[in-house]
Amino acid sequence: MLTSLTFDLTVSNNAALNDFVLAYIQVLSGWLTFSNNAALSSLQLSKLQTVSGSLKVEDQPSSLSLALPLLSVISGSVDVCRNQNLISFTTGSLSVISGNLRILDNAGTFSLQGINDPTVSGKFEVFENSGLTSLSASPGVVSGSFQIQSNPALQTVEFGPTVISGEAKISDNAQLTNLDMSKIMTVSGMLDVEGNGPGGVLTTCTMQDYTATSSSGTVNLQKNCPGA
Repeated sequence: MLTSLTFDLTVSNNAALNDFVLAYIQVLSGWLTFSNNAALSSLQLSKLQTVSGSLKVEDQPSSLSLALPLLSVISGSVDVCRNQNLISFTTGSLSVISGNLRILDNAGTFSLQGINDPTVSGKFEVFENSGLTSLSASPGVVSGSFQIQSNPALQTVEFGPTVISGEAKISDNAQLTNLDMSKIMTVSGMLDVEGNGPGGVLTTCTMQDYTATSSSGTVNLQKNCPGA
């Protein structure tokens, strides 16, 4: 039974492909890329544990559910970008992302769940996802900046224990009403919460264990209400 692949795997421009299954593959020693498969609706990667390159899911036009329940180590970056109808993106076991984690410009109503305690060596970015309604994450350690910006349907953000070595910015999320930062422990740069709520009202912002650890470790909380 084949359990590992030792090459880059790219699945792109397959107009009639509905389902992609890696039933037994646990280790991929290369990049894993999915892009522009017009009918692809299901990625079944139920045994995949390690990717030694980057993981990219980009420019998928159809309804797409992405579940990676056992994936624990990615030696590159994770990019989930410009998918026109993303339904769900869930992970359960991620512990190491050696590059960036980027969820950018995805349409479709979806939630982002199960990012539990990975060490992200680069940036954590969630930008311009038109249908993202909730985000529940515990990135553990983020060595770069941490940004959640311009997600117009995002209503709830909850963090688990997190240490951020750069700045953290949560801004311009028009419907954000509940922001729970009670378990964010350390931000070495500025913590900036600004411009959330032109379409709603940020009614709850919880900070409990936060500690600033540098001269730039200030908190900016402003303009989080309609008309601000």
